[in-house]
Amino acid sequence: MLSISSTTVAWAKSHQFRHWFKDQTTSTNQVAKQETESFEDFKLFITNSQTQGRGRGSNSWSNPEKNNSLLSSWVYKIDFQAQHFFPALVGLALFDACQKSWGNLAWSLKAPNDLFIKDKKVAGLLIETIEQGHDKLMLIGLGFNIHSSPKEIDTSSYLSHFLNDKESLSEKQWNDFLSLFKNNLDQAIRSSSQAKISEDQRDRLLEALNSNPWITDTFIEVTDQGDLVTGTQTISWRDL
Repeated sequence: MLSISSTTVAWAKSHQFRHWFKDQTTSTNQVAKQETESFEDFKLFITNSQTQGRGRGSNSWSNPEKNNSLLSSWVYKIDFQAQHFFPALVGLALFDACQKSWGNLAWSLKAPNDLFIKDKKVAGLLIETIEQGHDKLMLIGLGFNIHSSPKEIDTSSYLSHFLNDKESLSEKQWNDFLSLFKNNLDQAIRSSSQAKISEDQRDRLLEALNSNPWITDTFIEVTDQGDLVTGTQTISWRDL
């Protein structure tokens, strides 16, 4: 079975990305907030187990079995004010990377921060911004269940569950996914300095959101400001 953390660390080294790894920590986002002076531009934080992993708001992130998931923070240092729709672009970055890596699986997004295969959640995002003088840190926390999921959460699952024997996760597949995700995040960072979400990004977001089996009201539009339009209401991504 592929070791997610060690393979991810090896990938970061091969690309000469600054990175931090510890077998267990409070949360990678929390550690990243304390490491702000030690890097420029980008740094990846990885762990095998989190004791205080968080989701959006007051939600917690439940760990599956140790070494079986990607517990990480992808941290960018920028010198501009990112637009409020940045989290939507991060969700799209993850969706696109997964869809290109495992195109035969039924991927979807559930706004604002959940990635699904079929009707099961397999990953979650926690995005935070910290100001540091003229710089800003964009912390993108990603928890991705790969070889198992928390047994106490019956609405969750994991990537390997949906792969057949011939498609068992290989080191090359995982490295390709990491590179796609990093490239997509780079693009999301660049796009977040623009005033509007591009039409292509909006169309792809609409596809990802409407593919989710848990939606109760189909989205008919994603506006250039990231608002979600249904037949009865317009919802700001920030209010979800």
